[in-house]
Amino acid sequence: MTPIYQTSTYVQEAPAIHKGYAYARGKNPTRVARFRLAANLGGLAYMMPLAISTATSVLVGQAIGAGDYARARASGWTGMAIGLGVALCVAALLAWFSPLIAGLYTRDSKVMQVAAPLILMVAGFHVFDAMNAVASNALRGYKKAWVPMLTFALALWIVGLGGGYLLAFTTFFVTPMGAIGFWTGAIIGMAVAAFAVTVYFSHVSHAAMRRAVAMPAGTPELRHG
Repeated sequence: MTPIYQTSTYVQEAPAIHKGYAYARGKNPTRVARFRLAANLGGLAYMMPLAISTATSVLVGQAIGAGDYARARASGWTGMAIGLGVALCVAALLAWFSPLIAGLYTRDSKVMQVAAPLILMVAGFHVFDAMNAVASNALRGYKKAWVPMLTFALALWIVGLGGGYLLAFTTFFVTPMGAIGFWTGAIIGMAVAAFAVTVYFSHVSHAAMRRAVAMPAGTPELRHG
């Protein structure tokens, strides 16, 4: 695992950790419990797009290694389409069965009551999280990690974490929204990142195809996209 991959992964995951620490301040047991429930559920839901993203990265890398940039681009878009489709299905199940899911985690009526709305937020977050996972891993097949990492830093740390903090604890935008504010900021930040990374994949994969057409077959530069 390369240092840039590790750094990019940290940039993606750390905002959720710091969000939890910030929101759990005051050590309110119900507050901590519902955040942990939502965070755990989000992590479980993420396993499916993570698997799809890994497979997509492998297929894109194999196609690039073979010098088939049309197949690499198609593999990337196919992986993203599958990832989005699966994520929408998972999000629909989370939203539809949110009270039941909350009941699987706890029998505490207070926690169940406040956790169900957060599960709806997790459902929305999951869709954009899945898009990011597959698109960023498809780009790793092209050895492109710096731009996604910087995109995540800006979108997740500044828009997601910073905006979420303002929505949760301050009157900068609206009346303090608590946990819903944090998750709203996270969804907006993740949506911004998903759009940017998807557009970047389109640019990178299209540019690689243009170079493949312009250069003779077997040119060493083509091997790296």
